Amino acid sequence: MAVVKRSNFLRMVDKNKRIIRLRSMLETGIYAIDTNRFLRELESLHETRDFRAYELNDVLQNSQRMMIKASLQNSAYRSRAVAIKMRCFRIFKLLEEHLARTTSYIMTKYADMLRMEYTTIKGREQAVKYVLEDFYTLQHKLKTVMDMSDMLIGDLDSTAWSIKATVDMLQMSFQKERNI
Repeated sequence: MAVVKRSNFLRMVDKNKRIIRLRSMLETGIYAIDTNRFLRELESLHETRDFRAYELNDVLQNSQRMMIKASLQNSAYRSRAVAIKMRCFRIFKLLEEHLARTTSYIMTKYADMLRMEYTTIKGREQAVKYVLEDFYTLQHKLKTVMDMSDMLIGDLDSTAWSIKATVDMLQMSFQKERNI
């Protein structure tokens, strides 16, 4: 990696105004997003759902209130998970487009310098990826948040079906008690 750091190509790219502007977007602009905060929030949403702690006797004694509360909480948590996913998805797509354009720009603007310093196409591509490494890392983190959002949304959807099945069974049970 020391050879890469001494590269004239890398020194030139680091001084490029377009690259400097892009890096500032990562620090204070649209790409300055705290993916770890979103991951912690998604984990917290998953762990703090009331439905996970319900016991059979509690449900039988307070079923109506508990099922309504669980359903409302489930909807609120699902909505928050979707909001997180939407924000990350929007930034992911912007970043994907930005990376494609920037990669093309670098490969074109510095084509001669890249050819002189890196003899293979793979080497040139790796040099450009090295320049944009922080952005690829962010892209990976955004994908992780979106994947975790999908897992939580799927689990919340399963919980909604479980709530519905529980309510249906309770209704049948109460109906039988009335008929006796």
